[in-house]
Amino acid sequence: MKPRIRASFSGGRSSAKMCEILQRRFSDSHEIVYTFANTSWEHPKTLDFVHAVDRWLGLNLVWLEAVAHEGRKSCTHRVVTYETAKRNGEVFEEVVAKYGLPNQVFKLCTRELKTNVMNSYARALGWAPGTYETAIGIRADEPRRVRREVADRERIIYPLVDLEPTDKQDVLSYFEQFSWDLGIEEHQGNCTACFQKSDRKLLT
Repeated sequence: MKPRIRASFSGGRSSAKMCEILQRRFSDSHEIVYTFANTSWEHPKTLDFVHAVDRWLGLNLVWLEAVAHEGRKSCTHRVVTYETAKRNGEVFEEVVAKYGLPNQVFKLCTRELKTNVMNSYARALGWAPGTYETAIGIRADEPRRVRREVADRERIIYPLVDLEPTDKQDVLSYFEQFSWDLGIEEHQGNCTACFQKSDRKLLT
């Protein structure tokens, strides 16, 4: 059986570059599943970029959305497509209706809208925890985001740090060559109204 990698494509340029590296280096030797968890609050151009990267690299990208449940059960997943993905906050609102608004103390967005959703999909494939690696698009110039203890325990890999060290300028320069490059300003970010943005960024 080939080694398995679950690649988490966040929708930004860095994780897109990570996908390019994985496809180029491991598409023949590994079983790779590329997933994108749509929160329904992404900028529309983010979804366009994700779709373009998928077509360019031939990722067979799996588009996922959270499904919230009553009681103590965590969010699971549903499979959608570029065409059917929610775009008006519906998924986010369903999760907030159960858990409340995300904040600095309870950062539920990543857990319930992304991590649990992708874990749910992996289980549906029959991929048990510990039988695959999870690739995350953190760059070499973001050392504070690299958590080695957690990575070792949860089999997380950082291709832009350890395979081909890549910084922000490398990523920007790489995607300049494509007409379908991500067409949003840096202050906008992928999530249109993230609570972690400063008031100044949100007003801008």
